Amino acid sequence: MVLLLISLVVISLYGVKFSHYNKDYMLPQNTNSIKGVFAILILLTHLRSYIEIPNINLNTDFEYILDRIGQLMVAVYFFYSGFGILESYKKNLNYEKTFFKRRILRTLYHFDIAVLLYVVLGFCISDVRPVLNYLTCWIGASSVGNSNWFIFVILILYVITIISFNIVKRRSVFIMCCSVTVFSVILWIFLRLYSAGFWWYDTLMTFSAGMWFSYYYNQINRLLSNRVWSNIIIVVISVIFAIHYHYHWVDVYGITACMFVYLIAAISTKVHIGNTILTWLGTNAFSIYILQRLPMNILRYFNVTDNYVLFTVLSIPMVLIMAHIYTLLLNKLDKYTVDL
Repeated sequence: MVLLLISLVVISLYGVKFSHYNKDYMLPQNTNSIKGVFAILILLTHLRSYIEIPNINLNTDFEYILDRIGQLMVAVYFFYSGFGILESYKKNLNYEKTFFKRRILRTLYHFDIAVLLYVVLGFCISDVRPVLNYLTCWIGASSVGNSNWFIFVILILYVITIISFNIVKRRSVFIMCCSVTVFSVILWIFLRLYSAGFWWYDTLMTFSAGMWFSYYYNQINRLLSNRVWSNIIIVVISVIFAIHYHYHWVDVYGITACMFVYLIAAISTKVHIGNTILTWLGTNAFSIYILQRLPMNILRYFNVTDNYVLFTVLSIPMVLIMAHIYTLLLNKLDKYTVDL
């Protein structure tokens, strides 16, 4: 299994470019490649929950690496989403008027089409869930065999953003960032008290971290474009991240996650990963995330999980093919729905 991680490293290094300062480090062509790397890491993490991997050295190393990365795999998605939203808000005076349609409704129906597939599959393979699951699965509050918590949290963060739009009413971008941050802390507290597990809340503060990164974007770029300051920033963030990560304090894991995404952003100014494979993976990251358990659930039903090699060989290409088709479908639907 560790060969899968090695393959990902090789793919990531293909076409890598080093520079003093890559000014396009937060543009989609760069961030999509980073999303692509983490999309596969998430896929591999979910994959191993279906199979029993033989306890040999290389496989143990494989599981150790995934465990150490942990919830940080999803942090970049929150971060880039928060950054992109505030960038659009700063540039588009009418952005808040279309936000509900373009962010919340689009995310919901992109998600719910996949959820419907899981519901149908569940009945076909006798994987019947409690009635409450079928009532709440459409917003990601529960699962019908799919991955769900990330969608639920990002939808709530979008609602928080809309509330902040109405509070601020174009008075101040700074107040907008403050409002989202305060409501995000409240959400963190609520999920800390009532959610099913720590993964529901431990990285969500990276969403507001992305907004603050956008707010101070010009100042940050001036520092990162300076060779000395950029190196100092990378070292300082690395030390803070390492300290928090070493002690793994659950209640301040949000700081660890924020340091991680800031570190990714700072390193991106010097190391540009990008090729057609990573770009494709990043473009299809949402579809990979939401569809990955479909083929895995089917293969488990037919007891393919008994052979972990065969399960892996079959499930990964099935996920990628389904994700590609699903993304194409969503793109076509968007032209006739949300984009109208």
